[in-house]
Amino acid sequence: MTDTETPKPKRRWYQYSLRTLFVVMTMVACFCSWYAYEMNEAAKRRAAIEEIKTIGGMVFYYDADIYPVMPAGGEPPDWYSLLRQLHGDEHLGNAISVFLDGTQITDADLIHLKGLTELEGLYLHGTQITDAGLVHLRDLPRLEVLKPNQVASTAP
Repeated sequence: MTDTETPKPKRRWYQYSLRTLFVVMTMVACFCSWYAYEMNEAAKRRAAIEEIKTIGGMVFYYDADIYPVMPAGGEPPDWYSLLRQLHGDEHLGNAISVFLDGTQITDADLIHLKGLTELEGLYLHGTQITDAGLVHLRDLPRLEVLKPNQVASTAP
């Protein structure tokens, strides 16, 4: 090495390039926006569940004590496990079954169920629900059990 050449400065372990910083900040921003979106959707589901409870319905979640004997069941999505560990299903509004048996719910009240996309079972025995009100349930992709209002037969 000659006297005119300056030695290349050593890069320290805590120095990052601007590109690396940009990539890290982009990843953090994407995660934060996803988290904010999920919490906003959870707030909407909690509001819907509160409306169901004021009508007199019962709501069950994945982590409920009664879950093993529930007729409708399944497992929550795998990607949701982190949020479930942090907040729990009740906070996230991940209802799997709604019992509205014997309540004064009408067709118009079924609109509250629209945002409960994890709903697997809906029980409507003894309600005033008609076929016209079931149109609100078409956006529930996981609904497997629907126990409608059972009308007594008038045949002899």
